[in-house]
Parts: sequence; structure tokens; C-alpha cells
Amino acid sequence: MLAALLGGFLVAGLLYAAAPAAAAGYPSNDCDTSQTIVFDGFLVSNYIKLRASSGPGGETWVCFAVDDQARHFGGKAIVSRGSGTPLTMDDDWDACNLNPGQIAGDSGTIIGRPFEYEIEQTPTGDVQICVMLDGGTVGKRFKISPAGIPSANFLPDDAQPYPYTDAISPGNASGTCQTNPARKRWVNAQIGLQRIWLVTLPESQSRNHVCWRVSSPLLQPSGFPYGGRITVDSGGQQTFVTAGATSDLSACDQDIITTQSGFLLRYHVGVIGPSYVCARIPSVISWRLEANPSGQLGVVSVAGDTS
Repeated sequence: MLAALLGGFLVAGLLYAAAPAAAAGYPSNDCDTSQTIVFDGFLVSNYIKLRASSGPGGETWVCFAVDDQARHFGGKAIVSRGSGTPLTMDDDWDACNLNPGQIAGDSGTIIGRPFEYEIEQTPTGDVQICVMLDGGTVGKRFKISPAGIPSANFLPDDAQPYPYTDAISPGNASGTCQTNPARKRWVNAQIGLQRIWLVTLPESQSRNHVCWRVSSPLLQPSGFPYGGRITVDSGGQQTFVTAGATSDLSACDQDIITTQSGFLLRYHVGVIGPSYVCARIPSVISWRLEANPSGQLGVVSVAGDTS
């Protein structure tokens, strides 16, 4: 009777509101002003979002999306917890598959990269929201301990791509790559408290740039960011450049920045051999660029951002 009066139905003691027709627009954007950010931005060509927020009346929202400019999947999970324990999160996004109390969920692929989400109630009465995006590159379990009988719902986004835009920081050395249409974007995202840019730019066959910028209140209490541009120039000789994911960053031996959270940027100047730039963003990307100046001395210069 209670479930009928409230417009939902009971599943294992959880009041699950029957899903309305798909909300027009993109409910995943409703968390955009929150400070609980797992990942929000571009990873190569895909836009990935995973954030959480508090809603009205004791609600907890988990918003997520993945978009490749051709397809879009995402939405907002809503759990009403009353006066219960606030949301906690951890990296065990696969935990929801271990419990039988699924309330809602879906899965699929975008550019061959799996995604999935699941809302479930555990045997102890907690509500879990598990989200995995981009094949596990981004994923979290959100856990809520409600007071009384909670309600849960999911509002899906429209399926059409959303016009996400790059957040750029022009006017510095790192802006050389960010604003050039020939750039190759690797990362441009808010990851936790850090805003990270990593972009490459092939200026010519013999001259290539790697631009980076990191802004975080943990790194710069004054708000001054780390950033700059690394240029590899083979002096007119053709430079063969390859870049890709790898866990082997041992070729880079000169530190530019290393943080306690594990963000790393290094380079190596090759003498009659390749030059390298290496970057690691924990749980997101481990990446190395190799510039081979055809047997010539590769000149590597570093220019830092000034503001």
C-alpha cells in the first residue's frame, strides 16, 4: 500500500520509484557544480564524466556520461537517504555484480570500450551505485546507508551527442598546443581536485611539441599552476614520432613534475638516438612519446608557463 501511494514498488525492502519517461536533455549535467569529481573531461577523443552531488530533500545524485561525438550514454542516479549516512566512494566498481539485489542497470560499448552501471541494495540495506566507464579507466562504487526505506531512480540522458567543449588555458607556453587545430589531445579533464592538460602538436616533420598544464589547490596553495611546453627539434632532419599507452616509463630520466598523488611528467634528451616525453596520471593513463631524429641529435627545450 505504501509503495502504491508513493508511485513506486518495493524491491527487497527498497522503494524503487518506477522510471518515468526519459527526461528531456541531459540529467548527467545536474552534478556539474558539485565538488565530488572523479573524472570530468576529455580522454583522447571521448568525453567522460563521473561526479556526485547532494540533491534536495536528502537526495544523493551520481551523474555519469560517456560520449564520442557520435553516440552518448549517461544519466543521473538518485537515491533518497533521508537522515542516513552520507555517501562514501571507493574503487571497487565491480562489487555490485556480487549481490543479487539489482534495481537498475545497463551496459554497452562506445568505440569498443565497455561501460556499465548498476544500482543495487545490499543484504545489509545499504544502496550501492557502481559505475564503470571507458573499459574501467574511470570507475567507482558509491555507497549510501539510508535511514528507513529509501527510494532510488535513474534518469537517462538523451542518446544524441552532447556538445562538450575543451577547457583551454591560452596565453602561456602550454597554450601553443591547446589552441592549435592540428593538436592531438590526450587528456583535458578535471580529475579529482586536479585540472590536467596533456596535448601534443606536430609543427612539422622535424619539430614536435608536448604541452602540459596542471592546476590543483593541493599543488599550488596560491593558485599558480604548473605548466609548459617541451619541444623536440631534430634540426631539419625528419623526426619520427610515436605516442601511446605504456607502463614502461624508464626511458625518461629528467623530472619536470612529480606529485604525491602519483602524477608524473619526465623527459629524456637523446644523443644519437630517440628523445622521450613520459606522463602518468594515476588510474587514467600511462603514456610515452618517442621522437627519433633519424640518427641526429634531438634538441629538447622546455618552456614554462608564467601565469
